Amino acid sequence: MLVVPIALFLGLFVFILVLDRRRSAEIDSLRSTLARLQQPIVPNVIPEQTFPKAAPAAKRTVEQSLGTNWLNRIGIILLVFGVALFLAYQLTHVGALGKIFAGLAVAAALLGGGLWFERRPQFQVFARAILGGGWALLFLTTYAAHYFDATRLLDSELVDLILLFVIGVGMVLHSLRYRSQVVTGLAFLLAFSTVTLSQITVYSLLATAVLALGLEIVCVREGWFLLELFGIVGAYGNHFLWLDRTLRNAGGPGHLFAEFWPSTCVLLLLYFIFRIGYVQRNTSSGRSTNLSGIAAVLNTLSAIALMRYQSIHPNWTFRVLLSFGVMELGFAFVARQRGRKTSFAVLASIAASLFLAAIPVRFHDSTWPLLWLIEAEAMFLAGLLLREQLLRSLGMTAMLSTLLRLLTVRAQLTWNQAPPDTHLPFVCLAFAIVLWLNASFFQRRLANAHKREPGLLTLASLCASLAAATGISFWLHGWSLLATWSLSGILVFLAGLATNEHNLRLAGVALLLFAVIRLVFFDAWQLEETARYLSLIGVGLALLAVSFLYSRYADRLKEYL
Repeated sequence: MLVVPIALFLGLFVFILVLDRRRSAEIDSLRSTLARLQQPIVPNVIPEQTFPKAAPAAKRTVEQSLGTNWLNRIGIILLVFGVALFLAYQLTHVGALGKIFAGLAVAAALLGGGLWFERRPQFQVFARAILGGGWALLFLTTYAAHYFDATRLLDSELVDLILLFVIGVGMVLHSLRYRSQVVTGLAFLLAFSTVTLSQITVYSLLATAVLALGLEIVCVREGWFLLELFGIVGAYGNHFLWLDRTLRNAGGPGHLFAEFWPSTCVLLLLYFIFRIGYVQRNTSSGRSTNLSGIAAVLNTLSAIALMRYQSIHPNWTFRVLLSFGVMELGFAFVARQRGRKTSFAVLASIAASLFLAAIPVRFHDSTWPLLWLIEAEAMFLAGLLLREQLLRSLGMTAMLSTLLRLLTVRAQLTWNQAPPDTHLPFVCLAFAIVLWLNASFFQRRLANAHKREPGLLTLASLCASLAAATGISFWLHGWSLLATWSLSGILVFLAGLATNEHNLRLAGVALLLFAVIRLVFFDAWQLEETARYLSLIGVGLALLAVSFLYSRYADRLKEYL
């Protein structure tokens, strides 16, 4: 049991190291700025008068940094963990009341001493460290009053949770008053670490939810998104430790346990706490935006991973992925309504990924590529209707992923010499038709097209030709395949010529080039003599026909080429 607190302690130690380096850099920058402001201005009318230059800001030595910052933080961490172990273990000569009284006394001493020392500038760093430890110890002692066997004084779980909530409110208000990331980090992360010493029921994890709520409020208000990442790890990490212990007692993953639905509710509560905080926040810098995006992805992955770990039925994975995709999409549109473009992009991308990941879990063979195609087209059309470039890009990306999957299936069938699914060629042709429509006729309706979108749609038209060629190859071989590819290329080119669609004309040329490549590198060496020269003549005539059409309508095509 001691391994977990020690691991969390090490994580907390590394986190404080990062905070210390950032804080030291900010202090050094402020000191150099102050030194420049304190330099006297030398008047130009008295060039001979000189003034002594201000002494440069002294850099903090390793000894000073160790003595003022590190010793107090390491000391307060060790003190809190020591009291936590004192509360958790049974001692015959000290009863539950004595332990709780001792824990409250130490917490009060730390809080009182921190408030007293904080008034003096030279002791502010020291004071804030012991303030964080005092809040963490107060939370832990209240938690131990019900959830530690050795210190159980409160029989009512509800009363203890109410007290924990009140203390959580106090931690939030105190953090907002001092705006110190060190105090907040020590208080909340130490509390996350020490509550792992005893988790009796799933309802004890509500203490973690209280901490998560308080930490999220502070992080959103103050913009401490690196601290939020550690909070997500702490909250879901506590739940995983409880869940792993519970599942081992129930026979392992896949076995039903009594607290399944309460555990699911707690996981959803954690997910909504961090997700609502993500939608509500404002990010002003690239670094905070990146950290927020990482936190958003980590929140979703953690919740889904734990639900998958406790799942008792394989089909529930599909439902979980689909449900979270719907929720992420809903939050994405809330962010869009609030003008959070980056948040909308992150959440919409997460939703699209979950939708795509859900389909292969439930469906197999040629069904799920078709469903991918339907989903991708729905995203593309939604992007057209809502004039949202991101949704269109996600839809096109999903379509290209579908094509990659179709090509992979075709290569596997060829390699294994296995008979194809009878529906797979139709899926390839449907994919080609949809991509041709998107790349050609829908391009005119792109009111707010990004500068890269025309190129992406051109690529989509070429991929459509590849999909059509793949679908035809399931039915035909040899010279008949080359003839069909060539004829299809001419027909698609004529359609593009009739409608003045640049992408359709390129798609037709692409089909002809596929026929040329197959003929030169494969069929010219494999076909019998008669089929070989007939194929060469047929493909050559097709190329000449298209070239003639380009020459015949050169003036008409100039403005479209």
